[in-house]
Amino acid sequence: MGNRVYDKVRSIIERHGGMMRYVRSGYKFGAWEMSINGVSKIIVATGEKSFPELDQLYSPKIAQPTTYDDYSNELIPEAEKRILSWFQKR
Repeated sequence: MGNRVYDKVRSIIERHGGMMRYVRSGYKFGAWEMSINGVSKIIVATGEKSFPELDQLYSPKIAQPTTYDDYSNELIPEAEKRILSWFQKR
């Protein structure tokens, strides 16, 4: 998936002034902590080589993907819209 893990997702978040970082401390298998404009989102690892909410932003390489290895490095067309929806103030 590129040089950085989830590089294309991270690039979208950073382009909008946000941050995305992987943390191990406090989570059994680690988690991605993200924020834009003071709104945070945490996506916790499943422990099965998968962050489903992030993986599903990429085009699958096979019919029924189960791990992040089953996805290409290409985002689906609506990926940016989905990502930005996570950071809408409620």
